[in-house]
Amino acid sequence: MNRIIYFPKYYKSLSKFLTIQLCICFLFTQGFAASQDATPETRRCLVSGVVMDPLKNAVAGADLSLISQTTDAKPLQTSSDQEGRFCFEQIFTDPMDLLVTYPGFTTKEVGDIKGGATGIMITLHPEAIRESITVTAATRTEKRLEDVPIRTELILPEIIKLSKAKTLGDAVEYNPGIRVESGCQNCNFKTIRMLGLQGPYTQILFDGLPTMSSLAMVYGVDHIPAQMIDRVEIVKGGGSAVYGPGAVGGVVNVISHIPSQNSVHIYGSSEWISGTPVQSFGTIADWVSKSRDTYITAFTQADNSNPMDLNDDAITEFSDRQLSVSGLRLGQNFFDQSAKLTIDFNYMWEDRRGGNKLNLRKDEADLTEAVESNRYSIGTSWFHAPSTKLDYRLSFSLANTKRDSYYGSEQDPNAYGESKNPLWLLDGQVNHYFGSHFFSWGAQFRSDSMKDTQPSYNRITDETYHNLGAYIQDDWFFLNGFELVYGFRVDKHSGLDDPILSPRAALMWSPSLDLKIRGAVASGFLAPQVFDEDLHITQVNGEGQIIRNSPDLKEESSLTYTLGLDWHPVIGRGNGLLEINGFDTEIKDLFLVVEDDLPDTEEYEFTRINHGKSSVYGIEFNLGYGIADLFQIEAGVVEQRAKFDNPDPDFDSKDYFSTPNRYGSVSLIYFNRKIGDFFIASRFESGSKIPHYAGYIDEDRLETTPAWGIIDASYSRNFSISRSDSQKMKINIGIRNLTDKYQDDLDKTIYRDAGYLWGPRTPRTFFLSVGFDL
Repeated sequence: MNRIIYFPKYYKSLSKFLTIQLCICFLFTQGFAASQDATPETRRCLVSGVVMDPLKNAVAGADLSLISQTTDAKPLQTSSDQEGRFCFEQIFTDPMDLLVTYPGFTTKEVGDIKGGATGIMITLHPEAIRESITVTAATRTEKRLEDVPIRTELILPEIIKLSKAKTLGDAVEYNPGIRVESGCQNCNFKTIRMLGLQGPYTQILFDGLPTMSSLAMVYGVDHIPAQMIDRVEIVKGGGSAVYGPGAVGGVVNVISHIPSQNSVHIYGSSEWISGTPVQSFGTIADWVSKSRDTYITAFTQADNSNPMDLNDDAITEFSDRQLSVSGLRLGQNFFDQSAKLTIDFNYMWEDRRGGNKLNLRKDEADLTEAVESNRYSIGTSWFHAPSTKLDYRLSFSLANTKRDSYYGSEQDPNAYGESKNPLWLLDGQVNHYFGSHFFSWGAQFRSDSMKDTQPSYNRITDETYHNLGAYIQDDWFFLNGFELVYGFRVDKHSGLDDPILSPRAALMWSPSLDLKIRGAVASGFLAPQVFDEDLHITQVNGEGQIIRNSPDLKEESSLTYTLGLDWHPVIGRGNGLLEINGFDTEIKDLFLVVEDDLPDTEEYEFTRINHGKSSVYGIEFNLGYGIADLFQIEAGVVEQRAKFDNPDPDFDSKDYFSTPNRYGSVSLIYFNRKIGDFFIASRFESGSKIPHYAGYIDEDRLETTPAWGIIDASYSRNFSISRSDSQKMKINIGIRNLTDKYQDDLDKTIYRDAGYLWGPRTPRTFFLSVGFDL
């Protein structure tokens, strides 16, 4: 095994050097230039006029260019004054095109401008913040965001870059309806929770395909680097019939980076979490052929996280962790770009260790959770549109995940384990476009094998689960402004005797261009199998936690209702945002993990059983306003309730654990080409109920956590490093958790309950990143 060698001392020196260079560059790049142009009335204008917005307000500082229609002569340029007026004094003879641009507004073009044209009235219309972006997660067909009948949210590249996200978890945590949780004090595995439901209910897709296996999902949120993400699409509450098991709470669709030009980006960053350094390095290289029919993109990311003990008990709260991820994508267009073939290769290696006495062998420490993971995958996808009425997609993916682990305490020499998890996927979808209908049908076969051995705990899992699903879906435009998406999916899972039918439907009404009303109903299921929490063992009272399925365990079945309103009015120079979305998810035969310890074994057993019904219901509010390429502010809050019909047998509580009744976020982005870009955000949660098991404390008890909120902020700026606009240096500095809010009652000693965690994932963190575009 080739390991990455890190040079933290050298990197600290580099960070100091680059910080000094940033200050010098900032001072020397601030030029002062001012000109006092005469008004058009005192000048001889060959072409003149006024630039205004739809409300007849003057638009000052708009860029105007006169471009020759017949020659390659240099364009004539000017800008509008404080009253929106413009003036061209230059003499020209050829007919010209007038091009008018201003940040936050759509470009305006006026043709056949001739000398002597005065009194030209130019009206610029606000550019929608997120309109005209194509999304696929809702129906697995390409649609403009504003036309999607199933509510779809986007996390754009600007948010990912300005928040300095390193992983998928970092990228999605500013969405109001999503919470990213740490699940273990020893090894820090994370899950994405959507609309109050736990991690297994959220389906993570890559370009529309479920290629993450059960083992890969354990630490998978940390293994998906931001380098490979172009944007993230989020569909809450199921929605489309094309998705099968696991899409009960919703879908997180990672859209991979596709290059548009030749470029190389290199970056290095350093974080200081409570003074402890964490380093990250990465590269992404793009090549596009002159014909634009072929492209290659490659990326690599390496992270080095040092261990941290935050409560002075000589046991880590943050594990010692090294990660290396790399990938390659090849794309080729055929048949005048009506067909496309993509091939992907990815490799991941990670080594993480938590506990104490990290300098000793794993079985010589008092407490150790150590995992070395390897994952490689290959996938290919073929898309072809033979005509405007038909297109289809065929995909194949193969991934193999291997994990060597040690989960032990009190110097147990037998606590080593090994897991192997190959997964392969075949997928095909055909879309027909005729009249007012978009008709889709397809099938998907997924095989997920798991062989997991933990000799110390007498645990041997050797299972293979197959799932064959077929679906039909119709996207129907009817009446005026109405769109209905309806269909069903049939799944035959190897762990179930009978096929499962999952009908789903969504209706959108557009009474006006800026107002959408959406409603949906979706059924779904979660089959009994090995879940990601099973493959992670939390140390409780120095013993291993083992979860097994009850022999008569049935699938969970769910029914989700959503109803919402989206209003995007034009307000002044920008676009407003008002979203109100209600949701209600009912789950029958709910999976519940209960204590089932056998006194004659060393491990601590739990059993997963069916436990009646539960419901998660609530409402989400989002408000926002923005001017494209200038600023954007959004605020969202979720008010929800998550209840069991029958109380939990351990604590006699009907509340979902680790699930607050209220949570949300506020974010502000300000773009300025001269001084740089600013990002500030706040996330908050009300308190929740969390089990706290005996070990460090005397007896089990149900804790009620306090409410908390944090503030994150960052600043980034580009500096030119050559005459070419494509070559530049980018500096990003910032802070996470400004108020240093962090859990103050962490358990101690090797007998701690490592699953007792609440609040922000990290204490106060400073970061500095330097990147080069070459």
